[in-house]
Amino acid sequence: MERLIIYGIDGPAARVAMEAERSGLFEIAAFVREGAASGEAFLDRPVLDAQAAKAAFPPRSAKAFAACDSRFLNQDRLSLYLAAKQAGYAIVSVVSPSAVVAPGVRLRENVFIDAGARVLDGANIGANVWLLANAIVNSRAKLGSSCWLDEGSSVGSEANLGKNCTLARHASIASGVSLPAWSLINRDVTVTVSPSATIFIDPLFPNEVVLRGSNPKS
Repeated sequence: MERLIIYGIDGPAARVAMEAERSGLFEIAAFVREGAASGEAFLDRPVLDAQAAKAAFPPRSAKAFAACDSRFLNQDRLSLYLAAKQAGYAIVSVVSPSAVVAPGVRLRENVFIDAGARVLDGANIGANVWLLANAIVNSRAKLGSSCWLDEGSSVGSEANLGKNCTLARHASIASGVSLPAWSLINRDVTVTVSPSATIFIDPLFPNEVVLRGSNPKS
């Protein structure tokens, strides 16, 4: 069993901690938060700033994981992930023992696959991707780095999500659809046609918003 340092303290960090320990592969050693107060704790583990965490749990003695939600188009989570890497930690992925991941699926680092999620054969999951409870990634789909699939969302077979895409609860990407990088699908809808550029579908806007001139292949 490996000791695990989790960068971040909030609901996502608690979810990761639970599934990491349920897997039997990790023991949660501490949480990292900049500006942590002396004696601060979260889930009965110490909360330390980055410098104190590295002193107490050097990279040779622990692994790390960055936990944060999809705020700011997943950039807060990416910042924590990069901070952990820069501190010298090896970054792991955390897969719930209640998830189903087909043999041979490629998972890069800082991937979280929650309870009930399914990743089918031939899928390719980029770094810093999160799949929440009951999300589905179908056969041969590809998810770029720092994507977020909320609870019950799905990506069809051979679909392709560019980096930093976000799917809200129960949103769906149909088979074969390519979703450009930085797209946000923040409603319970199914995208059946590949957008020509980065797209935002959000309850705040009566119609979908397309960012002209964006590069769908980035």
